[in-house]
Amino acid sequence: MEQMDGIELLKATKKPWPVTQVMLLRCLQENEIRHVPDSSTRTVDVRLVVATNKKLEDEIARGRFREDLYHRINVIPLPLPF
Repeated sequence: MEQMDGIELLKATKKPWPVTQVMLLRCLQENEIRHVPDSSTRTVDVRLVVATNKKLEDEIARGRFREDLYHRINVIPLPLPF
């Protein structure tokens, strides 16, 4: 995430892990990342373009995707036919 400071990113992943979801949410909400292992933070400016072939509403209902992250990334939805 630190290397992406100031750029836009197309995030395409088949299965976003819970830890990754927490990291992305923190980065988007607070504009910062946390370094491991010393827990220091760094301010970043990141924009995400997220693509999925899943219905995230269903993934939220199943507990596989964070609802708060969904609301953070679902700013300008662009549904495309399969």
